Amino acid sequence: MKSQRFLAFFIDLIIINAVIGIFGLLVNNQVSLYKLVTGEASIDIKLSFEIFYYLIYFVFFDIFKEGITVGKKATGLLIIDQNGQIPDRNELVKRTFLKMIGVILMPFAALIYLIGTWAIQDATTDMKVIQGKP
Repeated sequence: MKSQRFLAFFIDLIIINAVIGIFGLLVNNQVSLYKLVTGEASIDIKLSFEIFYYLIYFVFFDIFKEGITVGKKATGLLIIDQNGQIPDRNELVKRTFLKMIGVILMPFAALIYLIGTWAIQDATTDMKVIQGKP
C-alpha cells in the first residue's frame, strides 16, 4: 500500500510539474521580494507561486472527483472516512490543505511516512487511503 501511495503521488507530481513548466514558459511564477547588490555579487530573494499549482490540482479533484486524482485512479486508491464512506467535499479540501504542509516540507514529510505508517493529512483527519474501486 505504501508503495502505491508513493507511486500515485509521483504520478500527480509529474502532472503538476508539467503544468508548472508549461505555465512557467508563459508567465513568471516568481515575484522578486528583495534584491541586494554588493559590488559584482547580487542576491535576489523571490517568492514562488508553484505551491498554488499543487493546491489547485488537489482541490479540483477533491471537489469534482471525490479526492481521486489521476495518480490515485491509476493505482486504484481511494479515500474513505471512519465509516467507510467517501468523505464530503469540505473534509477532502481540509485534508488537502494539510497535505500542502507535507508538500512544503516534502523531504521531512516523506521521511516520516517512510519510517512510520502515516502522512500528515492522515494523522490529523479521520480519513484513510485504501485499495479499492469507487
